[in-house]
Amino acid sequence: QGLIGKNRCSAMKADIWSLGCVLVEAATAKKPWGEATPDFVHAALLQTHTEGPSPLVPAVLTEAGKVFARKCFKRTPAQRPSAEDLLLH
Repeated sequence: QGLIGKNRCSAMKADIWSLGCVLVEAATAKKPWGEATPDFVHAALLQTHTEGPSPLVPAVLTEAGKVFARKCFKRTPAQRPSAEDLLLH
């Protein structure tokens, strides 16, 4: 069975967070939280739902890239943009 309703929305918003992590890794060739990055997927998922720090936005990104990353790393999932919104960025 696929995800439906609220669970599907939450999963998609977690994907947006993950996209930000991929952007950080691509820009820096480093883990999003440096050496403190969790090695296990479950631990990384917990990081997105806690009050812990968001990954730092790399200085090497353009200003537009920094804005994009900050949108992905909104702590509250409901505040993160949709994939469609990010395509318009």
